[in-house]
Amino acid sequence: MTSHLGRRHLLAVAALVVVGCGPEVQTGPNLDRLPAHEGELARSFDDSIEPSVFNLTLEARSLQTDPLFAGRVRGADVVATVRITTVTVQRTDGKATFTLQFEPVKVHVGDLDPELLELRLTEKQSQAYSVLSAVQTRAQKVSMVATFKRFREQNKAIPHFYFAPDNADTTKALQDALALGALRTKP
Repeated sequence: MTSHLGRRHLLAVAALVVVGCGPEVQTGPNLDRLPAHEGELARSFDDSIEPSVFNLTLEARSLQTDPLFAGRVRGADVVATVRITTVTVQRTDGKATFTLQFEPVKVHVGDLDPELLELRLTEKQSQAYSVLSAVQTRAQKVSMVATFKRFREQNKAIPHFYFAPDNADTTKALQDALALGALRTKP
């Protein structure tokens, strides 16, 4: 009998999310319920990392007054604070691919599936790739607030993301968005 931790580790090792061309996560009737990655949802879950996660901005903007952040939180399948444990860089034909591995710090919304604990970024994700190119392996041990949502793409369920800094402003914005969402769902 495999322990819960052992199964989870095996699943995390076996699962690799390749954003934009990821593995088939769901099929069948549940796949039909997933939205297409387009319009406002695509803008909200645009595979980006706020540069302030890595202190790359001179002036951090406040997420407390950002309606897009509140919408991301309320629309996400999973919202969790995660810590980057490993950053690997693989170069092929002059192009780099970054693989990030995370450990969960706190799950705020949903279930943080093992498949979301490893993420591969290629040049296709221009903003996230650009930010990660600037910090590379210095990103290890950095924590951030992750919002994930699955979308239907080419008969597969593909998770897309947005990462915000793990700081007091984000925590307050997250709490406000969750409280507002709870108020909206009450009769």
